[in-house]
Amino acid sequence: PNPTVCGNRTAHPTAGSWAFLSPGRAGVLVYTDIAKNETWQIAASSSPEKIVPAGYASLSPQGDQALFVENDDLVLTDLASGQKTNLTHTPERLEAGSLWWPANPGVIVFNSASLEQGWGMSSGQVTLAGVDGSEYRVIEENPGFAGPALSPEGGTIAYDAGDAAWLYSLEGG
Repeated sequence: PNPTVCGNRTAHPTAGSWAFLSPGRAGVLVYTDIAKNETWQIAASSSPEKIVPAGYASLSPQGDQALFVENDDLVLTDLASGQKTNLTHTPERLEAGSLWWPANPGVIVFNSASLEQGWGMSSGQVTLAGVDGSEYRVIEENPGFAGPALSPEGGTIAYDAGDAAWLYSLEGG
């Protein structure tokens, strides 16, 4: 079957992978090998190269860093050096679904859930943190069923919680 294209992401169900174009590196395809739970990249003139030992990594807008989940924490890795930094250090919470916010480069947005709550049928609670791990905050206590949508101007997050759609302003909450 043909790949399913959604924006700049492509899902290919028969290949068992999730792929997208690298935001900061023209001509580079980044993909998750679902069976191996690894993130790889390939350019038109090279062989595939594993870049992160975890699946569903989120590349920075420049394409030089990646966010991924390791031991239920959100980890940032520098792709050139391989240096990893645990950004969340939250043994009482689970994190997943990280997003870079190109219009607000100091903030990452992701979903989190308490260990007691777990993921269940939800995608967790919308959570923010600085790219250095500072200012970790859950902005909505009610779990949602879809990931957050980030405004292009860098000030508003749209999300669902409690059977309703919500907007969160970074300036006013």
